[in-house]
This record gives sequence, structure tokens and C-alpha cells, in this order.
Amino acid sequence: MHDAFDVAELESLPLLSDVPATQISDFARLLATQTFDSDAFILRAGSDSKKIFIVRSGLARVCLPHDAPSREVSPQCGTLLAVEGPGTVLGEINFLNGQGHSAHVVAIVKTVCWWISSAQFAEFCDKNPLVWKNVARIAATRLQRKNERVSLLSSRDAERVIASVLLDYAKNCETAQLHGTLDLPCALTQDEIGLMAGFCRRTVSETMTSLSMRHILRPLRGRRVAIANVRKLKLIRDGKPPR
Repeated sequence: MHDAFDVAELESLPLLSDVPATQISDFARLLATQTFDSDAFILRAGSDSKKIFIVRSGLARVCLPHDAPSREVSPQCGTLLAVEGPGTVLGEINFLNGQGHSAHVVAIVKTVCWWISSAQFAEFCDKNPLVWKNVARIAATRLQRKNERVSLLSSRDAERVIASVLLDYAKNCETAQLHGTLDLPCALTQDEIGLMAGFCRRTVSETMTSLSMRHILRPLRGRRVAIANVRKLKLIRDGKPPR
């Protein structure tokens, strides 16, 4: 069952951009919710769940199945493609091509999703052609980001990858920003950052120590970290020397 609060949340989703409020209310009636604990699979690569998920709260990592084994790559996670947060649609590419999910989606923290069956979603799209356009735009953006992430990871540059993970994580968290400093309120251990980045804990520790010594990161109490210089971290992510 949906309520007015759900409808208000749905109105801000890119998936429903420009869709009339009455149709969004109809869409809300089709949704169910599902909660995933930390490290639980939301989607598995190669499977066909016949569902579309929308992240309502929490965070999830999108990663490829394990590629070539390496001492440097964490055994629990394959190549990281993205960190996704509230409002993200999951499963749309399989919905479009029917070839199974192209990547794993795994909850980083407790994550709540709305979901709708693929059949119901297709029927809703047919009645609301604007949604087809939004789905195509979301899928195209995801494929572009996936290609960019694979290119980044092929360099095996720990500093660039970890910078990218932290910036993605900050984008999807509620953050407090003041004078170029970005406070990440969600506590992450170095092991968890390693899972997200695909590097072992030692590499993460050495990289974050180096970034802290250069005043780009700043440790906080309770295992939290602040991005002390957002501009420089973005330059590192983009492979440019910080000035």
C-alpha cells in the first residue's frame, strides 16, 4: 500500500521526470518495498529477477563478477563500477534487453528499495511513453559511467580509484559541506572501502594515510573521514596532478 509520503518521494525521481502527478500516484500503487541487509545481493549478474528496483534509502555498490584473481583485489568483490544511493533505478538494462543483469548490486549498508515486476513496469511505460524516454536516458548514462569506471580501474591506480569511491560515496550520503570540506557522516572501515574499491586493506590504509598527510583527507572521530580538499581529490580522481 502506498501513501502520500511515498508519492511525494516518487515525484522527485529522474525515472518519473515530467510524468503527471495522477500517473505517479498510479505507479505508487504498483510498488512494494524490500529491505536488504549489509552485503546482501539486490541483483546478481547473469540472473533475470524480472523486477525493477528503485533505491529508497541506503547505499549499494555495483560490481562485476570476479575477474582474474590477484593478491591486490579483495576476494569478496569484483571490479567496482559505481556506488548508488537513493533514487537510483536498478535492473533497467536487463528490462530493456532481456539478457540478464550485467553486474552484481550489493547493499553496502541496510538498504530499502521499492520494486515493481517487469511486466507491470512495461505496462505502465506503455501507458506513459515519457517513462520509456526516461528509462533510455538512465540506461545510457549508466553505460557511459560503466565504461568510464572500467577505464579507470584498468590503470590499477589505487589513489585514483579510492578518490573516485569516496567522491561517489559523498554524493550519495547526506553530507555537510563547508569551505571546501566534505564531511562523510557514514562510518566506513578501511575494509569496507577496500570492498568498494577492489583493493586490500593495506593498500587502502597506505593510500588514505598519504592523502591525509597531504591534507586532502582528514580523519574524524568514530571512524569517519572528511574530504578536506574536494577540488584536489577530484583532480586525483581525474588523473590530474593536484595543484
